[in-house]
Amino acid sequence: MVQALNHVGLNVVLDVVYNHLHANGPHDKDSVLDKIVPGYYLRRNNDGFIENSTCVNNTASEHYMVDRLIRDDLLNWVVNYKVDGFRFDLMGHIMKDTMVNAKSAIGNLRKETDGVDGSRIYIYGEGWNFGEVANNGRGVNASQFNLTGTGIGSFNDRIRDATLGGSPFGHPLQQGFITGLLLQPNGHDHGSEATQQLMLSTAKDHIQIGMAANLKDYVLTNHEGKEVKGSEILMHDATPVAYASEPTETINYVSAHDNETLFDIISLKTPMEISVDERCRINHLASSMISLSQGIPFFHAGDEILRSKSLDRDSYNSGDWFNRLDFSYNSNNWGVGLPPKGKNEHSWPLIKPRLQDPSFKPQSSHIVATLNSFLDLLRIRYSSPLFRLDTAKAIQDRVRFHNTGPSSVPGAIIMSIEDGHKGITSVSQIDPVYSFIVVIFNARPSEFSFFSPALKDRNLELHPIQVKSGDEIVRKSVYDAFSGGFTVPARTTTVCDEQSGNEMNKGDEESSNYTDVSILSMRGGDGHNSYATNSLLQRRVLSMSKSILVKNTKEMVTNLDFPKCIKVADLGCSSGQNTFLAMSEIVNTINALCQERNQIPPEIDCCLNDLPGNDFNTTFKFISFFNEKLTSNTLCFVSGVPGSFHSRLFPSKSLHFIHSNCSVNYLSKVPEGLEKNKMSVYITSSSPLSEYKAYLNQFQKDFTTFLRMRSEEMVSNGRMVITLLGRNAIDDPLYRDCCHHLTLLSDSLRDLVFEGLVSASKVNSFKVPFYDPNEEEVKEIIRNEGSFMVNNLEPHVFDLGLSNEEYGLQSDKAKAGEKEANCIRAVTEMMLVSHFGDAINIDTLFEKYAHHVSQHASCKKKTSVSLVVSLIRK
Repeated sequence: MVQALNHVGLNVVLDVVYNHLHANGPHDKDSVLDKIVPGYYLRRNNDGFIENSTCVNNTASEHYMVDRLIRDDLLNWVVNYKVDGFRFDLMGHIMKDTMVNAKSAIGNLRKETDGVDGSRIYIYGEGWNFGEVANNGRGVNASQFNLTGTGIGSFNDRIRDATLGGSPFGHPLQQGFITGLLLQPNGHDHGSEATQQLMLSTAKDHIQIGMAANLKDYVLTNHEGKEVKGSEILMHDATPVAYASEPTETINYVSAHDNETLFDIISLKTPMEISVDERCRINHLASSMISLSQGIPFFHAGDEILRSKSLDRDSYNSGDWFNRLDFSYNSNNWGVGLPPKGKNEHSWPLIKPRLQDPSFKPQSSHIVATLNSFLDLLRIRYSSPLFRLDTAKAIQDRVRFHNTGPSSVPGAIIMSIEDGHKGITSVSQIDPVYSFIVVIFNARPSEFSFFSPALKDRNLELHPIQVKSGDEIVRKSVYDAFSGGFTVPARTTTVCDEQSGNEMNKGDEESSNYTDVSILSMRGGDGHNSYATNSLLQRRVLSMSKSILVKNTKEMVTNLDFPKCIKVADLGCSSGQNTFLAMSEIVNTINALCQERNQIPPEIDCCLNDLPGNDFNTTFKFISFFNEKLTSNTLCFVSGVPGSFHSRLFPSKSLHFIHSNCSVNYLSKVPEGLEKNKMSVYITSSSPLSEYKAYLNQFQKDFTTFLRMRSEEMVSNGRMVITLLGRNAIDDPLYRDCCHHLTLLSDSLRDLVFEGLVSASKVNSFKVPFYDPNEEEVKEIIRNEGSFMVNNLEPHVFDLGLSNEEYGLQSDKAKAGEKEANCIRAVTEMMLVSHFGDAINIDTLFEKYAHHVSQHASCKKKTSVSLVVSLIRK
C-alpha cells in the first residue's frame, strides 16, 4: 500500500498512538503488554492506580523497555514498510529522550545499507503539556518547549486560537482575529471596547509570530510598538507564545480531527446574520494564513471543501453520517442532524438554530470555488522558496511585518518577504523569479487601505495566479507604487510580488507583450509544411541521446527495485513519429532489462505533454507506429497531457522518468528590456551585452522553475534526460555563427524589409523566446536549484544546417536549403503568424530562408552543440 501511494505521488505519514493501551491486567482478553510484565508498561500514581490522563491506561516511556518498544516499532515501519513520517498522538505524554533517540535512530538509516534515507523521515506530534507528566512531572517530557532544538515538529495551538478565537475549552462564541472580534460582534460578552481592542491586537501578535514559524528568537514589533522576541510575547497565563528554534519545529494549523471543523467553528463564532458567502471567504482566509506562513502548514481533511460535521466537536465515534466527505462537491455535510449528546449537549442551544437555518448551508458552487481558491494557495506557496524558508536566520533576515504598533489598523496583517539582490547583500538570492513578496491578510468585514513608505516605488503586481483566479474579488486588489499604498477587499488575502531584475528591465512594451506560450506550438497536421513531416533535425538530435537514455532507464528501474508500474513523461512531445521514438526506446529498454533479470515487466504509463495548442490528434494517429516499435507485448497506456512545463503537470512524486528533446530551450516569454532595433530576432555579434544577459536571466528563471516543478512531480531516485540545443563555451557570449537557424531567420526577415514586403518596426519588435545555453550555464542552474544531481552531461557537435551533412557542397544546394527551411518553418510558423499576421507572406519568407541556407553551406565555424543532460532526483 505504501509503495502504491508513493507511486501516485503521495507520502504516507503514520499516526502512532504509543501513549496508552486499550486494556490492562492479566485477564482482560484485549490486554497484551500487561500480561508480559504486569505493572511495568503502564504509568501509575502514588496510590498504585493506573494513570488515565490520555484517556485510559497511560504507558510509561520513562521505563526502558517501553522506550525500546517505541523505537523498535518505528524502525520496523520505516525499514520494512517505507513510511515517510510519523504523527505522534499526545506526544507530550512520551519522554523527550524517547523522541530524540527515535529520531536519531531513524536519521542514521542510509539508502545504501538500509534501503531508506532516514534523513527524509519527518516526525511531529501533539506536544501538549498536561496530566501527570506536565512540567516534567515524570521526567523531561516531549512538550512544545522541551523539544526546542530537536527538529521534531509540534502543533502550534497559539496561531489556531488567535485566528479563530478562544480555545477548544472556552466558550464557543468567543471570537478571534478572523471571526469578527471587535469588528463584527456576535452578541457574546467580550468585555469593553478597550478590552476587545487589546484582545484583537494581542491575537495579531500571536499570529504574526506564528507566521514567522513561531520562532522564539524572531524579533518583531508588537502592538505596543516595542521590538520583542517571540519568546517575550506572552499568552494569558504568562507562558511564552513562541517555542521553536527552527521552522521544522512548528506545525501551523487552524483545524484538525479533534474539535469542530474549520467551517463549523466559523459558523459558530461569526454573527448569525452574515451570509454564507462571507463564511466561505473567512474559511479561505484562515487557510491562506496557514498556507502562506513559514513553518510546516497542516490542513484538516476537508478544509478545502468547507467540510462540516454539523457542529459535532468530537466525532471519533459518530460514524460516517457526521464524518462524511463528499468528493462530488454536492454537499459539505452541514445540517445532517443534531450532533450526538456526548460533548455537544451543552452547546445544543447554540447549535440548533444554526443547523435549522437553511442560509447557513453552502451550495455546490461555494464548495467548488473554495476548492479552487485553496489550490491557488498551494500554487502560490510553491511558486517561490521564499514561502518555505528552512532556517531561523533566513526567516529573521527576510520576513518583515508592517502595520504594527499602537497606530496599526486592526484586523489586517501585512507581511513582506525579501530575497537577496543588488540592493540587499546580507542575504543570498534563492528565488530567480521573485525578489520581493508582500502578502496582505484583510480579516476586516470592509475594504482595507494601507500606506507604507517602506513599500513605495516598487514594481509590485498581483501574483500571476491571483490574476487568473476564479475569485473576482481578489482581482480588485490594488497597489500604488507612488504612495506605497494597498487597497484590499474585505476578507481577502492578496499576494503581490516583484520579479527579479525588474529594476533593470524596463524595455519597450511591444517586445515584452509577446508572452503567450500557446504560440510556441509546432505546425500541426501531416501536410507538406507540418512538423510531423519536417522534424528530421529533431530526430538527429534525439539520436545523440540514445546511449544516455538507455543507460538512465536501466539505472532507474534497478534503483527503484523494478516497480510494478512505471510512469514516463515526454515533455514538449509535439506531433508525428518523433513523439514515440524516445518513448519506445524507454519501454523496450525496460522490457529487455526485465527479461534479462527474470522480472515481470511493469505496466507503463506513457504521458505525452505539450502545449494545449499542440496537434494531439495527429500524435495519437501514430500510436500504431509506437506499438510496432515495441519488442514485446507490454501493457502501455498512452495519454496526452496538455499544459506548459513551466508549471505543474503531474501529481506529486508520481513520475519515474522524464524525457524532453529540444523543448526546454523555449522560454516562458521573451525577455524584457531588449533593444528595439537591429532587425534581429535573437542574439547576434552586434547585440549589446545587456541582450545576452536578459536572455540568460530569463533562461535561468525558466529552467529553475522547470526543475522545481519536476522535482515535486518525480519520485526520489527518478531520472530525467533532457536534450538542449546549446552553444560552445567560447569567450564571446554574443557570437552565433552565420548559419545559426535564428541568424538565418533574421536575414530572411531583413530581406523582406528591404523589398518593402514588411515594415522594419514589425521586425524590430519581434524576438524569439529561445535560448541556447552553454554547458557551464546549464550546470550552474542545476546546482543552484538543488533538487537534482547531474549524472551525465555530454556535448555533441551538431550542425543545425542540413545542407553540408545531407548533401555535400557539390550537391543540390537548393533542395538542401528547402529541406532545412521546412524544418524551421514547422517550428516557428505559429510565432511568426501570431506576431505579423497578414503583414507577412510565410511562403516568401522561407523561400528566402532556403536561399540563405545554400549561401552559407560552406560555413566552418559552428557554434551549435547538442547538450544531453541526465539528472537524478535527490
